[in-house]
Amino acid sequence: MERPLRSDETGQPRRSSTSRRALLASLGTATVSGLAGCSSIAETVWNPLETFNVGNHGDETATVSTSVVSPGGDELLAETTTYDGGEWDGYEGFWERTGEHTISFEVEGGRRMTDDVPVNSLDDQWVVTTANGWLFVYSPGDFLLTNYDDGSTTIDVRIEDPDGETRLDERVEFEEDGFARFSNIWEQSGDHVVTVDAEGGPSGTETMRSAGTIYVNAMVLENDEFVMGWDESVLEDDESAMGWNAR
Repeated sequence: MERPLRSDETGQPRRSSTSRRALLASLGTATVSGLAGCSSIAETVWNPLETFNVGNHGDETATVSTSVVSPGGDELLAETTTYDGGEWDGYEGFWERTGEHTISFEVEGGRRMTDDVPVNSLDDQWVVTTANGWLFVYSPGDFLLTNYDDGSTTIDVRIEDPDGETRLDERVEFEEDGFARFSNIWEQSGDHVVTVDAEGGPSGTETMRSAGTIYVNAMVLENDEFVMGWDESVLEDDESAMGWNAR
């Protein structure tokens, strides 16, 4: 594993050149019933993604502790780092073997989480990030349904693609705070309709505009309302996004 490529305060890596354009960007916020006004999430592009990436999508400085353990029990990473908003580390050649790896992530004075993630190829890309109190672990193409509503809840979630085909139709039961991750949801560019309904709680429908398989999005239940995250940079140039995906 090579030492990380550290970003600067704009979210760009400190290197002289890049071989590809990454379009994964910030997690903005909006309530399901409509835009919530100014986003509190730093608008940054992590460019490019390496095989393992960890940092801060929020606009406030955060100190995070991250550990990654391989299927064989080897500790691949154990570091505590302070990140400004939009700052991140990207590790090249991180994975030594395929299989289920355990990622633990904690924000100083805030939340902590442990997640088992599948690594199917040594070229797989995974991201661990905080966003002003939220924690996310994802791979390009994922959709995350997150419960931060202080307890157990059941949520029905449905996603339809631009052709009206169902990409996801699931009932998720949370026993406590946490998230469910769904892979390969965003297979085409365009507007996807996302409907969420918490049993005995809020519900709503929102449109998420995807630029294809690199796209990542999340719906978060917190304080008895749903909040949406999205990657605004992909909206600027769909053709480039699809070209990047095709390579």
